[in-house]
Amino acid sequence: MVILDTSIWIEFFRFDTRLDLKTIVNLEDIHICPPIYMEVLQGIRDEKAFQKVKTYFKQFKMVESPLSEELIEEAIHIFRLCKRSGLPVRNSVDCIISACAKKHNLSILHIDRDYKYISQIFPIKEKSIK
Repeated sequence: MVILDTSIWIEFFRFDTRLDLKTIVNLEDIHICPPIYMEVLQGIRDEKAFQKVKTYFKQFKMVESPLSEELIEEAIHIFRLCKRSGLPVRNSVDCIISACAKKHNLSILHIDRDYKYISQIFPIKEKSIK
């Protein structure tokens, strides 16, 4: 069971690279959470593509919708731990995604160095595909 980070979805939907998800994960194991849904969809300019991706995401289980105050507090804790430890986490949304993954015992597949840093101080399962 996995959460695919926004970085994976961007790579998947790009026309020039066309990542094949089936080679890295069983599609039935994919989960998404509101921050990933938002980050991916907000970056799509073309309305037809926007609707297509929105429909595509409906096949995956959405976790933590709506986001709870408890989960946000956990994400704040993660971000502050990283900063105190001198780890250069660039995106607080990655802390929310990490909190979602931990709560639901999901691994995070990504192409984003923040998760390597987060995993040094917070118990998440993460794997970069590159």
